[in-house]
Amino acid sequence: MKIIASLTGPMIQDIRSFAFLVIGGSMLAMLTGSADARAASDSPSPATATASREYLLKAAFLYNFAKFATWPAEAFLGPQTPLRVCILGEDSFGAALDSIEGKSIKERPVAVIRIAQVSDAERCHILFVSTSEEERLRAILDYLHKRPILTISDMPNFAWAGGCINLKTVEDQIRFDINVDAANAADLRLSSKLLRLGNLISTGAR
Repeated sequence: MKIIASLTGPMIQDIRSFAFLVIGGSMLAMLTGSADARAASDSPSPATATASREYLLKAAFLYNFAKFATWPAEAFLGPQTPLRVCILGEDSFGAALDSIEGKSIKERPVAVIRIAQVSDAERCHILFVSTSEEERLRAILDYLHKRPILTISDMPNFAWAGGCINLKTVEDQIRFDINVDAANAADLRLSSKLLRLGNLISTGAR
């Protein structure tokens, strides 16, 4: 597995913040501001409010995964190319993911893009695969195989199927599996600190 051996001071602080998020802390204020957090809390129904908080947290995870991943140089057309975070299929994030639009990661602006077909994912750096795509998952992962795209989903067994990172809820907290073979096949380098926070699985090289 390719890892980044050394970290700068700011990255260490980011890791600490991410670790706090992983063990149940909230980065909602950082990502969305208090107004958006209040809006999520003031949703019309408890179910809607719960869903909003869930996907605000998941948006925070995507943002942090991007901080601790490194793509091959050829994944970007130039130094000003945005880091593209894409959603394939039904969008459960809504404004939650839009909250990271325009933020900077490694001196690149973040662009949030919704796509309907996997063929449009070639311009993406992070691809969140919605649970609406579960029936097509095998074809999606086969199409993306060995492309420099960090694939993420919250559908069951996504990492075991060949996706890079699988978000899951364990005892009301968000955890994640990392398929180290899938990340390696995509030519992605993940920070060793990130690897320590996730549950590592191996499905073998393809």
